[in-house]
Amino acid sequence: MQSIPNELKEDYEVSMITLEYRREAGKGDKVDSLARREPCDVNNDISALEGLSQPQFIHLIRNQEGDEINRGRTVWRHVKHAAKHQGEISP
Repeated sequence: MQSIPNELKEDYEVSMITLEYRREAGKGDKVDSLARREPCDVNNDISALEGLSQPQFIHLIRNQEGDEINRGRTVWRHVKHAAKHQGEISP
């Protein structure tokens, strides 16, 4: 999740996560954490047709040799700020 843009984290939350473990990483191993946004397929994405964009990201963690340790996908949903901050007292 480190490679997700902060702007997205302010207005969205993870609604679904899928992880695939490929191999182990050992203590002290250096790894790279990468993410890329998946393009929205308007023909197959009902939420896009309804105007409710749910950004999706592919995540990859790999070791220094370039071997995949973990691959994942996250789907994000928009958070309404009023609901996000409920319980807070406004001035």
